[in-house]
Amino acid sequence: MKLFKERILPAALFIVALASFMIPVAIWGKHYLAGRITSFIFTTLMCSIFAYEYFNANRMKKVYSIILAIFTSISIFTPIQNVNKLLINIENQKLFTTDEFQFFMTVLLRESILNWLSIVILLIVSLAFLIIELTNKTNMSSKDRIYRFFLTFMTLWFLTNACRFIQISLIFRWELALFICAAPSISDIGGFIGGKFLGKKLINKSFFPNISPKKTWEGFMFAIVFGWAFSISMILGLNLINSNLFAQIPAIILIPFAAVGGDLFFSYLKRINGIKDYSKILVGHGGLLDRFDSITFATMILCITYAFL
Repeated sequence: MKLFKERILPAALFIVALASFMIPVAIWGKHYLAGRITSFIFTTLMCSIFAYEYFNANRMKKVYSIILAIFTSISIFTPIQNVNKLLINIENQKLFTTDEFQFFMTVLLRESILNWLSIVILLIVSLAFLIIELTNKTNMSSKDRIYRFFLTFMTLWFLTNACRFIQISLIFRWELALFICAAPSISDIGGFIGGKFLGKKLINKSFFPNISPKKTWEGFMFAIVFGWAFSISMILGLNLINSNLFAQIPAIILIPFAAVGGDLFFSYLKRINGIKDYSKILVGHGGLLDRFDSITFATMILCITYAFL
């Protein structure tokens, strides 16, 4: 009963809440203004929560965390011409063929990832983070401050682009959003099974002990194998990523590694800040960012292969 209340029930409620947004947007987002507006509202809210949990994990005052999170979420609306394309050009989009929608999505992703205004916003937020820490944390070297500045920028860049990709893919190709949300979870399940039943029986060493001592090499190998199996079935089975084999193969190979890397990266952020979870919003699971960590890096791999290969 304790396991159900603390682990299974919160996870189920989180999935239901996520599905209540994703399913309507996937059905109506492509051709209806209300669906796209909903996608912007939900994506902005989620991005704000992720950013807030990150800043709060760095032991900033709540008011600073909220302000910086709000400014971070503004980058979701850049470049502004993409917002116009998604919200205004409704009649023309209704006439698009499937291939034209695929091309439109590719252009949107390419413009969003490298958008200068979004990068400037995130640099300003990261600079504000640095200035706030200058006043609150006096026993830190200049080298550490610069390192934390770039660490913050890269974290926010990954988070915002991941949120943007999921939003755009829900509108134009919902199977991509389903895949990228499920693939890291499948890898996590594989890692749990491998670690639970074979942990340290084949390799008597921890996997990255300085970051996450409980992770094992057996769990890592199972995570990769499970991730590959799921990626092959989804990407090739549903012919995702523009039916481009030269993009599909790198995505299949790299996404499971990216999922593990995202998990380790955000675990590293927690460790250097001396916390266990990003928040307590999900009982037994930590914060929303604890659920989104592996998705972030995996999404960026899929986003890059989709937009540039």
